[in-house]
Amino acid sequence: MPGTSRSATLRSLQRDLEERARIFQRASSHSDAGAALKATRPRNGIAKTNPSPPPRNLGLLELIRAKRERDWRPSNEELKKGFRGWHQRGYLPHFDAPRVTQFVTFQLNDSFPAPRRAEWEVIVREPDNSAKRRKLEAWLDRGHGECWLRRRDVAEVVEKILLEAMEAIIGYRRGS
Repeated sequence: MPGTSRSATLRSLQRDLEERARIFQRASSHSDAGAALKATRPRNGIAKTNPSPPPRNLGLLELIRAKRERDWRPSNEELKKGFRGWHQRGYLPHFDAPRVTQFVTFQLNDSFPAPRRAEWEVIVREPDNSAKRRKLEAWLDRGHGECWLRRRDVAEVVEKILLEAMEAIIGYRRGS
């Protein structure tokens, strides 16, 4: 982040992640964690709101409906624990079930740096979505930004906060 020391940026990142962890913990007592997540606050302190509902994607709705008919469905007990099976929020299909490994992708602020826009803008215009995805992943893997998660101290802070949030939400304990 231009004009900001690394330690100040790390402290800011840590505060942001800790705030998100607190929100996840509060959300664990709600049946709809998504509503609590909408209350996250960016660094400027102004509450984020979702001004418009997710797009109505009929193809996605049909896909989710079909997957629900033929795949695992959560029991009432699993629903109470927050497992939703196949669901969507307007953009991508999501699957949530007990004992299913999930992953989180972080796109940091400088992963597509503006000064290098000419390099990645050509890739974004690629008409073949599969080729576009492969090329963008390869470009991102070159690490053009600060690559904060490569720093052990930052990665440990992120890991600690995510594990605490997982424990608060689903009772996850490392090594169990």
